[in-house]
Amino acid sequence: PNLSLESQDLDARTSSAMAAASSAPSSSSSSSLEGGEAPGGYLFLAEKRQGAFAVGIDVDGKGGAALPLRRICVSEPAAAGDAVYMESVESRHSDHAFARRVAEDSGITVEPLRLDSQVKYGVIAAGRASAFMRFPEESYR
Repeated sequence: PNLSLESQDLDARTSSAMAAASSAPSSSSSSSLEGGEAPGGYLFLAEKRQGAFAVGIDVDGKGGAALPLRRICVSEPAAAGDAVYMESVESRHSDHAFARRVAEDSGITVEPLRLDSQVKYGVIAAGRASAFMRFPEESYR
């Protein structure tokens, strides 16, 4: 998925941000954002002191339509076994076997979501994953 980031600086401080993802992961029920899938992707919005929001883009062939804006927030799993972690799709970006051992040693039993691009930040912000694990080979640049 493609993601673009925009932010607005006021007095040299970031006050708002927007990220647009052409799609969000759908391989796990934990990854889909509440309210169902949005075939056109998602917009993630944040405003200082106002919170974070997501809106699905439902492409209907007539110029598209926006789904309802929803407030999103990170989640804290009740138990480690309920946690969902993400890792890169590309095995050269991260050692999947090592990440699996870290997850198992932490009590995480759910299969990972594999994502590339910055959509992972929207997925974490929406509470659909708890962490992103990245353990590249020493030779990775």
